[in-house]
Amino acid sequence: MIITDNSTTKKKNATIYDVAKTVGVSPKTVSNYINKSAPVKKETGARISEAIKKLDYKPNIIARGLRTGRTKNIGIITLNIANSFYPSLIDAIEEKAFMNEYSVTISCNYYDLEREKKHLNTFIQNGIAGLILCSGLNDMDLIKNVQKNNIPIVALDRKIKDEDIPYVGIDNYKAFYRATEYLIKTGHKKIYYLTEPIIMATLEDRLRGYKQALNDNNIKLQDDWVKVDQRLQNSKVQGGYEVFEELLKNGDKPDAVFGVADTVIYGAMKAAYDNGLRIPEDISFMGNNDIYISKYIMPELATIRWKKRKMGEKAFEILFDLINKKKIRKKKYIFETEIIERKTIKIRN
Repeated sequence: MIITDNSTTKKKNATIYDVAKTVGVSPKTVSNYINKSAPVKKETGARISEAIKKLDYKPNIIARGLRTGRTKNIGIITLNIANSFYPSLIDAIEEKAFMNEYSVTISCNYYDLEREKKHLNTFIQNGIAGLILCSGLNDMDLIKNVQKNNIPIVALDRKIKDEDIPYVGIDNYKAFYRATEYLIKTGHKKIYYLTEPIIMATLEDRLRGYKQALNDNNIKLQDDWVKVDQRLQNSKVQGGYEVFEELLKNGDKPDAVFGVADTVIYGAMKAAYDNGLRIPEDISFMGNNDIYISKYIMPELATIRWKKRKMGEKAFEILFDLINKKKIRKKKYIFETEIIERKTIKIRN
């Protein structure tokens, strides 16, 4: 009779004590080397590194977080991850985080302050090391609660009233002024603007830039040229379609349409096609963000290009320095934008 033993022997995970014993140093020295919390001689560090690889030692991040009150995890709060603006930013942050042995947790508030409050409380309870805030709702009581727990914050494309919080973004006023002026210089006078409700400072700056460019070029803004609609918040493509189709059904026919986001303009362009209009022969379109698909749709969408990856990288770099108690060089980083001229613009001069 053959007796088989189907039980498996579970391999014991190596501990920090095993590494220390192998090298002949104290567990504290190994901890200092791993966490960079105190200097370790170069030769000793090399031996610790070799032992870590040989024993396949993996630091217990959760246990470390319990000891220190902080994990090697950063939180990101956005408005809506389905918004095509965010992936490039978040991808850049995640890549930099990974290179520095940090993980990333993302939450979306969908313009809901109570939802954001719950996410922030969860982040605090889980001991996040730092927070990148992209949400823009800017409830100062919530932000102060994060700061009270000694969690550093960086604002990314979202203005915050607290000037001490580092900010990475663009000059939204300047970008939208220049884009509107570009439309005017290419012969457009009746320029409509589609935007979500103006509940954030960045959206206010964009609208001001659009209005000021019209004013500086002696074009009188008509009340019905600015379309502010809540449907352009979470469902930008569908909202753009519905808002612009309603506008066309009412008999409006602008020279050009400028949208708060590329995705809003995708919907508006579809509505134009469905109503028998040619692009750009009958109407021109200008977007914002230059998300990757904008150069692949037909016709290719003219838009405002942001340096989104560089912005994400810079936001993490600042947060990483704050987490490690390093002095940051400056509190505000403003990246330049660029107008991308494509086939949705007709030269009407």
